[in-house]
Amino acid sequence: MAWAKNGTTTLSGTADVITVDSLSDNKFLMILNNVFSSGKAKLEPTLNNDTGSNYAARYELDGATDATLTSEVDFVNTTGGFTNGLTFHVQYLINISTEEKLLISHSCEVETTGAATAPRRREYVGKWVNTSDAVSRYDVVNVTTGDFAADSNSTVLGTN
Repeated sequence: MAWAKNGTTTLSGTADVITVDSLSDNKFLMILNNVFSSGKAKLEPTLNNDTGSNYAARYELDGATDATLTSEVDFVNTTGGFTNGLTFHVQYLINISTEEKLLISHSCEVETTGAATAPRRREYVGKWVNTSDAVSRYDVVNVTTGDFAADSNSTVLGTN
């Protein structure tokens, strides 16, 4: 099983959405998000531009007790945001058109720069309940007051 680049988008200026579209119909997707913020930003991904109440998730932040979210309009990335410039996500998604799409996400976030403050970690599992479409578009949406800065990137890899 070899991974191949399915799509990528790098911002040339500030924005509130990073879109990777025209994705091939691969059974397995790996999504890499490297996002710089201008002010406070918070990532909440959507699939196929679906903003209906079709997402559910379970998450934990920094190893705390997990929490659940149901009937959400996106893969809610939960509490807070990041303020000093950087978050990195690695996400894995099963992409069979006739099944619910399951997602596993791991992220590392910088809230305060410098070695005196440890980064935050977030573990997340979710599902998109669509059972009629494969994922052909992936959006990372900022839902707070800051912006995604130039050079922020979302890359989708695929394999069968």
